This record gives sequence, structure tokens and C-alpha cells, in this order.
Amino acid sequence: MTAFNELKSLLRNDLQLTIFDPDPPTILSSDAYNIDLAVDKGLLLKADQTVLPSKLHRQLMNKAHEGHPGIIIAKIKLCEMYWWPSITMEIEETIHHCQGCQDSAKSNPRSTIPTDPLPLLKASWEKTVINITRPFATALYQN
Repeated sequence: MTAFNELKSLLRNDLQLTIFDPDPPTILSSDAYNIDLAVDKGLLLKADQTVLPSKLHRQLMNKAHEGHPGIIIAKIKLCEMYWWPSITMEIEETIHHCQGCQDSAKSNPRSTIPTDPLPLLKASWEKTVINITRPFATALYQN
């Protein structure tokens, strides 16, 4: 059986996709709202994306997450070509539970730049701050 025929067979037999009934307005999840499905050459499509059966979700998520690129890159890689109900939620959940990503996040803590607003001063020149840097190059001429 060719890969194409196998994919068509998986789509026909996928429990998650066979319970989908386009007639009643049903919201499956946030990324499934207003879905526009079509069939082309036996493949189920949502716009330009191939709708994948659940049997292939894990395999594609693992492939998109190789090298631990993070949630955004994994979403871009997968959502560019594929779709299934709750795809974004599954990607986020997979990456949040990835031990490699968790270890990397612990070893590379984020910068702790203060985000609090600066206090308002009561009078001009109440506080003066100077940033000290290395010595400046001397001028070629003096006044």
C-alpha cells in the first residue's frame, strides 16, 4: 500500500475525524472554529493544510520538535502544512512535557531586567545617575 493510500485509509478510519459532522455548528476547540474542510483526491483538507489522523500526530510532533526549537517554531513547522482538531494545544502540551526543553530552560534562566516603572521625582535634579564606562579615547585637539 502506498503512503498516499495509507493516509487516505487512516483518515477514513480515524475516530476523531469520523465523529465530525459539519451540519450542526460545533466548536471542537479554539483552533477549530470556522473550519472549512474539503476533500481532494481522497485527502481531507482545511484550506492548504492536510488534515491528519490522530495516529500520525505524535510522529509529526516529534519530527517538528527535533532539536527542541520551542513552541513557536514547532507551531510554525506543523501548522504551515497540517491541521487537526486542537493541534496548537497538543503542540504546547508536548513541548511543556519535553524533558530536554525543561532541562534547557533550567540551565538558561531568563534575564532579570526590572520591569517596574521608575519612581517619579518631586523636583528637578533630585537624583542624578551616571553610567561609568571604560576610559574614553583622548581627543586629537584640546580647547
